[in-house]
Amino acid sequence: MGFAFAITGFIFTLSTTILLLIKVKSKNVEIERLKSKVKKDVYKLGIGDKCLHILDLTNNSSGNTFTVYYEVSLLNVSDTKAKVKVEDISGTDNYVRDKSNRNGIINFLDGQWIDIKELKLIADEATKRDIKLEQILNG
Repeated sequence: MGFAFAITGFIFTLSTTILLLIKVKSKNVEIERLKSKVKKDVYKLGIGDKCLHILDLTNNSSGNTFTVYYEVSLLNVSDTKAKVKVEDISGTDNYVRDKSNRNGIINFLDGQWIDIKELKLIADEATKRDIKLEQILNG
């Protein structure tokens, strides 16, 4: 009688373990499917793309901080960084709007390598079309 209970318990434990392994396997398959979908949905930045880069800077003479909105185009792109050319700047602070400070603010970032995660793509109609075509071609 004790042996029968032991066998029954073993079979129950074994079947439960098998069911859990099947569930884990199906979840892993679902995770991989979602990962591949995310990779397809991410637009890879390329040379010539226009992006927005927002920086909080400090005026060395006054110590005041101000926010600069840089519109940049990408000159070169690696997996993690992009070399930028500043196309335009804007901001709400008087220091940013003062024309005599413009070149200094532009030169601070122009030609620098920036982490891609800090850039926000400016999607004009051509960029949106390219993204859509890439999604269609890559399935």
